[in-house]
Amino acid sequence: MKRKNIAILILSVMLVVLLGIAGSATAKPERGAPAIAGDSPETVASTTTYSPSLPRQMNYQGYLEDQSGNPVDGTHDLTFTLYVYSYAGGFPPTYKWTAVYSETQTVDVSDGLFNVAIGSENPLDPEDFGGLEVLFGGDLELGVQVDGGAELSPRVKLLPVPYAFRAEYVDYFPGPEYDSGWEEIGPRPDPISVDFPHNLG
Repeated sequence: MKRKNIAILILSVMLVVLLGIAGSATAKPERGAPAIAGDSPETVASTTTYSPSLPRQMNYQGYLEDQSGNPVDGTHDLTFTLYVYSYAGGFPPTYKWTAVYSETQTVDVSDGLFNVAIGSENPLDPEDFGGLEVLFGGDLELGVQVDGGAELSPRVKLLPVPYAFRAEYVDYFPGPEYDSGWEEIGPRPDPISVDFPHNLG
């Protein structure tokens, strides 16, 4: 009788162990970044980023007419040049327009209209968008050339998008006081105790 009970006990323990192993093998993995077909888990983990950078491009839409005032059609090479109004020295100070960026794209023009992402061929440099400064200028203008011809006149004055007004606020030195609503987490001088009701039986 004793041997029979011991054998039943051993079989029960083995059954529990086997069930535990089977359960861990079939358990669903933790959810993470969605995998791309063909990627190994190592590839997905290594390419996941938690601080993505902004695309260094900006949208631009324009309208082109020929010398007779008719809308232009077809494929054309458009050259976009960014100019900044910068401090040229001296006192009283003098300023000049300086080209700081240029790229050429082959663009489809339909009934005079075209849309481009400036920076898709040559990424824009955030340093060129430093903002207006009292002494050093900072105004920006965009020049456009069609098929290598003379630059169209007048240039286009670049203005900030609505969210850039917030960027101007945080660009001050020293930094502005900003209440994010978050509380600082740190050691408490007086530890707290929490009653945790539980039922183990």
